[in-house]
Amino acid sequence: MSIAIVDDDPDLRRLLSFILRKAGYADLHAVGSAVDLFDLLHSEDPEAPSGGIDLVLL
Repeated sequence: MSIAIVDDDPDLRRLLSFILRKAGYADLHAVGSAVDLFDLLHSEDPEAPSGGIDLVLL
């Protein structure tokens, strides 16, 4: 399951990423804004989710 974490507070992004990784989720993408999320989804970057995002946490 691919999860996108969208929050403008980097501390909250790190905390939520940490909690989700501890819960067994590995395919996480943390970004600072909706614009960053759209950029990630349309990116040529190999780190970008190839199959899309299953869950967006705002």
